[in-house]
Amino acid sequence: MYDHVIWPERYDPKISAIYALNDIDVKAPPEVVWKLLVNAENWSRYFPAEDQVKILSGGRELMLGTRYSRVTAGFPMSLVVTECVPGHRLTWATSRRLRRRSCQAVDQLL
Repeated sequence: MYDHVIWPERYDPKISAIYALNDIDVKAPPEVVWKLLVNAENWSRYFPAEDQVKILSGGRELMLGTRYSRVTAGFPMSLVVTECVPGHRLTWATSRRLRRRSCQAVDQLL
């Protein structure tokens, strides 16, 4: 899967100090997967650890520029969607108190 991801240049694992990649095959049409992905406040319905997601910038779905918060593994984070190509790619940047930056992306749904 690593070779199939279109990594944002500054987050490419070849130059990042650390990265994580989660990959899953889902037996559902891409449109269904996309709707679940952008409905962040309901992620806990299928991933219980994500029970503290809150969209902060209005709206009900993630889209370009959406600001939201979440707590993952006990760490509160502030996030912003930095890239959104509906049905194909969703990227967000995360910042924490120590100004660490990370990026997560979903790619190749269709």
